[in-house]
Amino acid sequence: MENNHHKAEKKQSFLNESPDGEIKALFWVPLAIFVSMMNAVGNICFSYVSKYKYKAAGMEGIGEFIGNFTALIAISFYSKLASSVDKSEAMSESQSTWFKWFYDIYYVRKKDVNGNILENQWENKIQFVRVFLTLIIIIFILAVNLCYAVGYHYAAIGHLNTGVLSSCGVTRVIFTSIIFHFLFKQSLRWYEYVGIVMMIFSVLAIVNSGNEEIINEDQETQITYIILSCGVIIFSTLIESVTSAMLKYFIGSSKEVNVSAFFNFALAIAGALFCVYFLILLYQGFQFTAFELWISILGGSTYTVATYLMTYINVRGKAGVANAIFESRTLFQTLLDLILFSRFPNLEQYIGLLLGFTSVLVIIVFNSLRGK
Repeated sequence: MENNHHKAEKKQSFLNESPDGEIKALFWVPLAIFVSMMNAVGNICFSYVSKYKYKAAGMEGIGEFIGNFTALIAISFYSKLASSVDKSEAMSESQSTWFKWFYDIYYVRKKDVNGNILENQWENKIQFVRVFLTLIIIIFILAVNLCYAVGYHYAAIGHLNTGVLSSCGVTRVIFTSIIFHFLFKQSLRWYEYVGIVMMIFSVLAIVNSGNEEIINEDQETQITYIILSCGVIIFSTLIESVTSAMLKYFIGSSKEVNVSAFFNFALAIAGALFCVYFLILLYQGFQFTAFELWISILGGSTYTVATYLMTYINVRGKAGVANAIFESRTLFQTLLDLILFSRFPNLEQYIGLLLGFTSVLVIIVFNSLRGK
């Protein structure tokens, strides 16, 4: 018994987990910053092909399909490292082979005191949950990609810096914090409320902005495009927040569920659907350059891996704060957009961008001071 307890402690130490299954801030905070940089690269690539509007989603889908297998390699490497620390039977049964998803991939089978497997209604419950959530995640991936394709398309027409557009994603923090507060009692502190209020003002500043330096577009029309692009991106953050809450509610609180393999499997199905969509576009005579395809592969791959990692952080970390840190991507993306496309924000957009980024810093700094 003591030996098994020692193994469990070693596993928690390696995974940097607390006894209740949440990973510690020392692990997920740097990971969230790294994920924000990956997302910025993916979004810049997305904006490059956004001129194709809905077809851009198909191009990015090819990259996401490849990115799914990139994530699979990372999962396999992580699982091997974890299993090398703990060779217990429960650990080995919880490891996924990815292709065996229908049986052992999502949970460790219950056993009685004699070691006999207990299935019965627990098996039926898990079976229903995994099929239901797989469909939900597939819809989530398709919807978010279409939102990004349309949002970035209108942003390009409105000459909006995509880093500024991404700052509208701070609404993810608002939605996630509210949902997780009521469902999972993840309470907010005073400085987190301050950060959220600053985020709201940052979005309002951006939505009401235009670019007076552009003379080939009517100012009112341009503002309309900016509002449309921001509105679509904000709607996508609501979809992401609801999906993260579903994952947390159904499977995130149980250490018997393999979130990694589950989400990866759903990404594989969504990626396959995107490939079919892309083949249909080609059959209809869709034209693109080889460079655009490579950009799509790069963007889709980085975006997919970033999305997967962010979902893991939401489920195992503190979702509201993690999403606040994730919004540091706006700084990286703004700089990349300035360098590559020379789209300079105006005063209102700079104010909105700085408000959004400052709100992220407020939450990060105060959480660090409190050691959370």
